[in-house]
Amino acid sequence: MVALVLVGVLPSIRTFKMLRGLAGVTADTFGDSHHFSRPALWVASQNTIGTKILAGGMIAVGAAQVRSGMEHSLYAAALIKDLVRAGEHFRLFSCIWLHGGLLHFGLNFMALMNIGRMVEALGNRALVLIVFAVSAAMGSMFSFWLMPHITSVGASGGIMGLIGFLAVLGQRRRGLLPSGFGRAIWMNIAFIAALGLAAFQMVDNAAHLGGLVGGAVCGLIFIPAREKKLPIAVTPMTDSLGWISFGLIIASVAVTVEKVLSYVP
Repeated sequence: MVALVLVGVLPSIRTFKMLRGLAGVTADTFGDSHHFSRPALWVASQNTIGTKILAGGMIAVGAAQVRSGMEHSLYAAALIKDLVRAGEHFRLFSCIWLHGGLLHFGLNFMALMNIGRMVEALGNRALVLIVFAVSAAMGSMFSFWLMPHITSVGASGGIMGLIGFLAVLGQRRRGLLPSGFGRAIWMNIAFIAALGLAAFQMVDNAAHLGGLVGGAVCGLIFIPAREKKLPIAVTPMTDSLGWISFGLIIASVAVTVEKVLSYVP
């Protein structure tokens, strides 16, 4: 089995710390400042419920894995490509929530909480759900197409998508974000790519690539190039797609838990 291990968690934490700090900035005053501390204040002051929903999905499936047994849970719902080709298409989505062990879960959980909070605070609640759902699905599809004989699990495709979204955000909102924001995101991407190449036998680089592409495409679609303000405005389309993503996420978590707990060897 090849797990989707997010190896960029330390740079991600460093990026988040760069944006932390604070109290007192409102949506009305956020865009007025180019100062390093102001965006940090905004990030830390938000109630990032979308990120907590994603984290809750990881926890629910992780608990089911503990109850069922790690090996059984992977047979039940991992991205086993031959079984997908045999008709078990649910594995393209259930694999997102599974992890190969406690370390794998812990790294992805920390990365999700740090990066997801940034996307949600600088974007909005709907966007973090949309970007994660699209990117995770893209990661699974890239893995299925490009690594047809490797079994994969993990939320890294979705997390890479959040990083890709932040890369586009850093480019399109350079004047509103700390000067080191975009550089830190690109360093994170380069670090993950380098480690993925070095440890190619342990990392599903196709899923990472698919997630990154999915997140970047979402950024190009949902971050208006001409609109120079933060946080990103919620449009009716974004809101509707956010609710659809929420429903798909809850459904995929429920299916994964059911598959894991009902699996009979």
